[in-house]
Amino acid sequence: MKIFDLELIYLYKTMSKLKILLVLFFCTTASILYAQGDTVWVRNHNGAGNGNDEAVAIAVDDTGQVYVTGHTWSGISADFTTIKYDSSGNVLWTKQYNGPLSGDEQAVDLALDASGYIYVTGGSEGSSPDIATIKYTPAGDTVWARRFNGPFKAEDVVNDLAVDKNGNVYITGSREDSVSAEVTNINFLTLKYSPTGTLLWQKIYDRSGALFDLGNALAVDDSGYVYVCGSSSVLASGEDFTTIKYNSNGDTMWVRHYNGPGNSTDEAQAIQVDQKGRIYVTGQSPGSGTLGDFATIKYNKNGDTLWVRRYNGLGNGVDQPLALTVGDDSGFVYVSGYTWNGASNDYTTIKYDSSGNTVWIRNYNGPGNSNDQAIAQTVDQIRNVYVTGFSIGSGTGEDYATLEYTKTGTLHGLRRFNGPANGNDRAMAIAVDSQFIYVTGRNRVGSTDDFTTIKYFKNLEPVLDSIGSKSVAEDSNLTFRVHATDPNGTIPILSAANPPVNATFVDSGNGAGSFIFDPDFNQEGLYQVIFRASDGILIDSEVVDITVSNTNRPPVMSVDNGRSGIRNSAIIVPVISFDPDGGFPTLSTSNLPANSSFFDSLNGKGTLSFTPTSAQVGVHPNITFVASDGFLADTGITQIHVFIRQDTLTLFAFSPVNLVITDPKQDSIGLGFNTILEYSDYDTTQDLNNDGKKDEVVTILTPYLGEYNVRVIPTDTGKFTLQYILNSNSPSVLAQNVHITNLDTVYSYKLNIIETLRGDPNRDGKQSILDIVFLVNFVFKGGPEPHPYTLGNINCDFTSGGIDIINIVDVIGVVNFVFRGGKAPCS
Repeated sequence: MKIFDLELIYLYKTMSKLKILLVLFFCTTASILYAQGDTVWVRNHNGAGNGNDEAVAIAVDDTGQVYVTGHTWSGISADFTTIKYDSSGNVLWTKQYNGPLSGDEQAVDLALDASGYIYVTGGSEGSSPDIATIKYTPAGDTVWARRFNGPFKAEDVVNDLAVDKNGNVYITGSREDSVSAEVTNINFLTLKYSPTGTLLWQKIYDRSGALFDLGNALAVDDSGYVYVCGSSSVLASGEDFTTIKYNSNGDTMWVRHYNGPGNSTDEAQAIQVDQKGRIYVTGQSPGSGTLGDFATIKYNKNGDTLWVRRYNGLGNGVDQPLALTVGDDSGFVYVSGYTWNGASNDYTTIKYDSSGNTVWIRNYNGPGNSNDQAIAQTVDQIRNVYVTGFSIGSGTGEDYATLEYTKTGTLHGLRRFNGPANGNDRAMAIAVDSQFIYVTGRNRVGSTDDFTTIKYFKNLEPVLDSIGSKSVAEDSNLTFRVHATDPNGTIPILSAANPPVNATFVDSGNGAGSFIFDPDFNQEGLYQVIFRASDGILIDSEVVDITVSNTNRPPVMSVDNGRSGIRNSAIIVPVISFDPDGGFPTLSTSNLPANSSFFDSLNGKGTLSFTPTSAQVGVHPNITFVASDGFLADTGITQIHVFIRQDTLTLFAFSPVNLVITDPKQDSIGLGFNTILEYSDYDTTQDLNNDGKKDEVVTILTPYLGEYNVRVIPTDTGKFTLQYILNSNSPSVLAQNVHITNLDTVYSYKLNIIETLRGDPNRDGKQSILDIVFLVNFVFKGGPEPHPYTLGNINCDFTSGGIDIINIVDVIGVVNFVFRGGKAPCS
């Protein structure tokens, strides 16, 4: 707004025909003002007489057309002046009213009815000061004009105007009645006109013993009841609040007085009625030891006092409420005026709840730290409060100061207007619609005042586009965009509160944002995320329900790829499974070999037990296990290799060589490919001969019968030794201290693994006296047992558990077979 002020000052200093130029300036710069801030337009009106002009009331209709009234100087006298602007600030019409004697006419109030008719009232000079009330059509044509002059031709004063839903018009003020030639009496005056301008009734209220009764404000409810407030002066208590309720016929329903604790000058200034017929009155009332306080009273429809609330400003001085607004059915009450802070006056606005509890109090001290007086207020449908008046600026005199509070009392809009002459400018009235604020009053131009009407953007809350409920499954992705706009043209700040784990929200900075949620498998449930769009003060928000549904994960099965064992001995295959979603899977099997069984422990574990016969020696592939939750399943496959015996073949090469061993099926093992030959391992970490060097150790479980090819590959010069052990027998030598003469020479050796025979416990491939000695040592002297154990059980007798029995009977059996041609060992 600095550019605006400088341009106006420049015009004032340099141009002639000042007011004409200013009107042109305002009309041609409306779009510039819009671009510079939240001012939509500013309109000045200078009366024909170029004198003091002051607007005192404003209203706005449903289409955004604006109505302003006040008085302007014609060059001879002051006249009513009423102006209608369209929503763009263009003047649609201007109407003056000059009384019959061309005296001074000063409008005090304006109202609209539901059909768009305009009503203006004020004081008008006739044979004495009278009351003039005018009804205009929406086009500005005069429907009727009515003057009221009391019977004593004395002064009649109007202070307030109201129109009911049927188009009846009510005004209140006071009438001067002569008691005698020396004494006059001033009484409440209330008038009701029909929609056609017929005076239906007039009511005078003269309190018994009162010196004067002054009507200051009135209100009308939907039932046609009329409520008037003001003050009555009596000797006993000074001035008291006086509140009157009339029915639609003008009959007095009740009268109530209020004398404050200071027993002094109590003056009611404003009155409102809510939708339930409860009445609210506010005004100034000295307290006990205070000069003047806010006093606000709530009556029920019968006139019973529900509560009285007083407020003494911080400076304990004269505090003056001037405006009262009642909210919606919630019953909130708003009072504005000014209070003394100890050095000067400040705006003061108070919000009470329906019980009279103070919700909040807000004071405003302008930049001049001087006199600030709130004059008018209004409340919109979302309970934001708008207050206007005048405020001393820093070197600018009195300025318009319009404040915008949220329902919680947060100041989220402050608009100051300093006229181009840097003089005293006073806002007198305020109105709002869904998007805009309208203020009118007077603007000092040189030595005179003009109407100045301003249209502002409200600081509207951002608008968050509806998001709605969302849903996503576990282990899936939910992504959506959030959009918001700000009617004031700023870019809202977007945020998301209470997001679940694995969710992020990113504000793109352009009024849009992205919400990304990747719920894991443990996030089933309902999440409530609060999305907000903020302009830094006001917030629009939506609580969005995000439902994460369960994703049924399959159970997980774990089983060895392969197991091995020997015939006639139990082979156990454990199975382990779990359900990631909780509970235990059901286990089942297929393709089981004969002589096997499976047991499900019902805790995710199971056991396959297989006792193969001699006929089942070999590989049993594709044994299948299934873990199921009833819907999804996981499968494990294993194989069982059944051997006649369970042997271990170990080969040792003492450095410096590497080994490559190929079994009868031509599978090999060597460094770097030690998983090719089944059930084998290549180890280079041991020093078996304690020569300080690591040896090559190859272990083969259950070697095949037949010939193994052992190749020795030198890695350095020197000597090597190659040995092997079958089971727990003593080492056998394949090569001893072989001298390496050429590193390119590969040394090959053959090793034949023969079938094991019962009665051949020493595993030399034949039954002989050596086997008799072996068994005698084992049975009678605690020597090593046969390996496998079954080699010593030549008569194939077993315990009840299927375990081989080796005893003296087996020793005798081998002796008979070897030396006497007895029965051969069983197979």
